[in-house]
Amino acid sequence: MPDHLCLSSQAMAKVLEWRHPKDGNKLKFVELFGKIIAAELALPVLCITAIIETIAYSIFTAISFTFSHLNKRPYEYFKELLKSSSFTIHWSAADVYYNLVYPHPSVNESEARRFGFATIYPKKFLEHISN
Repeated sequence: MPDHLCLSSQAMAKVLEWRHPKDGNKLKFVELFGKIIAAELALPVLCITAIIETIAYSIFTAISFTFSHLNKRPYEYFKELLKSSSFTIHWSAADVYYNLVYPHPSVNESEARRFGFATIYPKKFLEHISN
């Protein structure tokens, strides 16, 4: 898990936390449906944002690598942001689908990384519907 999270990863966490609050309250069907649709509209926008961030962080990482013999901190910082934004591209693209079919999407980057965001969902979804 990167030490620094890119802006699109932080926004993903906010959208998915809002879509499914962890406070244990059951949402009414209409409210849940509205939140799912709103999240479904936000996720592609966040994917595009992550792509733009990845391009920018790639440039910043390359520039800071050039000067890393003087100071490694900027290079390490931009490298972590690059890892985060790259991961968020895949995470947001996968969640466009999983947001519709899975009742409890990963709400932050560390959770999505821990569960392997694209491989664990079908297994957990099948466990959920079989209970």
